[in-house]
Amino acid sequence: MRALNAPRLAGLQSWYVERQLQNFRHGMRGSQATDTYGQQMQGMAKVLGDNSDVEDIAAYLATLPPRPATRTIDGDSARGRVLFGACVACHGSEAQGNQDLHAPALKWANDWYVLRQLSNFRSDARGTDSRDIDGATMRAVALGMPDEQALRDVAVYVATLE
Repeated sequence: MRALNAPRLAGLQSWYVERQLQNFRHGMRGSQATDTYGQQMQGMAKVLGDNSDVEDIAAYLATLPPRPATRTIDGDSARGRVLFGACVACHGSEAQGNQDLHAPALKWANDWYVLRQLSNFRSDARGTDSRDIDGATMRAVALGMPDEQALRDVAVYVATLE
């Protein structure tokens, strides 16, 4: 629900959900003052009782069938496809994700959420905690994009993958 800044979770692998909930719980994500939505999620994740709660939530979410997200932003998907070449090594050519590389599936993600997270990586709102190696990798990729429009174009392209 975009109005609540809540991305779709169906289609995310349980290992990724677990890792992100743990990142929120341990302050590796959602700690930056500029990441207000991450701060909200950090508070929610910290009320989870223990690791079994995290595992149960992740396992449940993995059972939800993914559906294509509604497109909400404009951009150049052809340019986004070219720019997505920097993402293929980790996320896969169809944005299917790769557990060995800790890269989640993106193909069912909301375009607005992909854009926000790329912007967060680019602006220091995400991926700056020294313990977040995966976030640092994503931050480098986002910083390597030529401009803000490139982030939008990548998000638009990812939304075409179903």
